[in-house]
Parts: sequence; structure tokens; C-alpha cells
Amino acid sequence: MFLFTSSFRIAVLLVLLCGTFAACEQKKESAAKESNEEVRLITALKLYPDSALLTENLAQLYRDQQEYGKAQSLIAEKIMVDSSTARWHEINGVLQLESGDTLQAIDSYKKAFALQPNEDFLKNIATLYAYSGNDMAIVLAGDIANMPASNSKRDAIYIKGLYYQRIRKQALAVEQFDLALKDNYTFSEAYIQKAISLSELKNYTEAVHTLDKAIAVQNNNPDAWYYKGQYLEALGEKEAATKAYEMVLLYSPGDADATDAINSLQQKK
Repeated sequence: MFLFTSSFRIAVLLVLLCGTFAACEQKKESAAKESNEEVRLITALKLYPDSALLTENLAQLYRDQQEYGKAQSLIAEKIMVDSSTARWHEINGVLQLESGDTLQAIDSYKKAFALQPNEDFLKNIATLYAYSGNDMAIVLAGDIANMPASNSKRDAIYIKGLYYQRIRKQALAVEQFDLALKDNYTFSEAYIQKAISLSELKNYTEAVHTLDKAIAVQNNNPDAWYYKGQYLEALGEKEAATKAYEMVLLYSPGDADATDAINSLQQKK
């Protein structure tokens, strides 16, 4: 599964959608190396056109380069040849999602679920409905809560929280995130989303305290540190906010949001 975004910041909202296409995501050192890798993969695919791994690796390469047009064209070709493989629809959904086309992403995940009914696909669909502010999220959350996996109840509650957050019923969202945390106190993303809802209620002090709990659970989560910096700024604690942003850069070097925040604070001195 793959990680998507909230309306506030990259890589926080859809914890249920995370990962990479292939088993291993390679770090690219230069544009030249990326180009060479593309040529190698295209050449290999000509020799082994049925290789799913090569196709996923090439799609992931395009994804890394944010060349979503190329990635989607590649996967569309696979679907034309083999529309009965859920995996291609799943990857298509991820690419559509990251390109900002939530409705098409939902449709792709529905196709994947129809071909391979499993809890992860259903959670993805429900999460995307929640992100869209569609009350189908609540309906599907009810189905998810009754599934046998150990974290199903927690995830169903979390999805409800995302839905209420999206339709700006923040107090209800906080209630749902609290219930999810009661079920599993180490659920770091629920702390982060609770903090976001608290900030929307202008309760920045409690939002910071909530993020401290998220950090206690997962110290190296850059999103928890980033939001902590944001809410410390709102409280006028600029020095503490800067330190929080510096922690973002420690765990996510080059993070654009944290870099911009630090520069902005320096300019205000």
C-alpha cells in the first residue's frame, strides 16, 4: 500500500496507503543515473514483456521522478493486455491519487477490490471516500469494523475520524481519533490527525501535547515534528518551533516545508 497526503502537508493523511510498487525502492544519485536506469529497464522489458517486476520497477522509477504521465501510460498498457490483475488497478489508483485525481483513484481501487476482495483494498477505498468528504466512508467503515483482522476496528474508527475532519466537524473527529488511540495507544498517525483537528479548533496547546505523545511513540516521524513546529509558531514560541523544524530535517533531510519554515522564522527575527 502507498502513502498519500493530507490537505495540509505531504505524507500524513492516508496512513493506509503506503509503500512502493516494487519490493525495494532504489535511491537515485543523479539525473544521468536515472536516465541509464530507464534505458536498462525499457530494454529489459522488450526482452521480457510479461515481467511484472520490471514493469513495477519502471513505474516506480517514473514515480520517483514525478513523471506520472509516463507511469500511468505504462500501467494503462498493462491493463489493456491484462485487465484481470488487481495489482495493475491498485498501482493505477496510486498514480491517479498522487496526480490529484481522487475520483479516478477510487474507481481503480474498486476494480482491484472486485478482482481481489481483500481488507486492504476496502480500507483504501473507504479512506479515499473519507478524504473526499463522502459519507460512503462511514458505511464502509462499518463493514471494516466487522472484519477479522486485529486492527480492523481501530482502522474503521480512524477512517471515521478522517471523514469528520474533512467535513470540518473537528470535535467529532477528535472523538474518533481518541477512540482509535484507546484501541491502540501506539497509533502515531491518529495522534497526528487528532492534533490537526485540535489546531482547527485553535487549541494549539493541546495539539502540541498530542504531538509530544506521537513523538514518544515514534521519535523519528518528521510529520509529527513538523506539525509541532507549526503549532508552536501559532503559540508564539519561535525558538522551540525552529528546533522542531530542525528535527524534521534530521529525519527527513532536505524537507522543503521545514526548510521554508525555518527560513521564514529567520526573516522574522
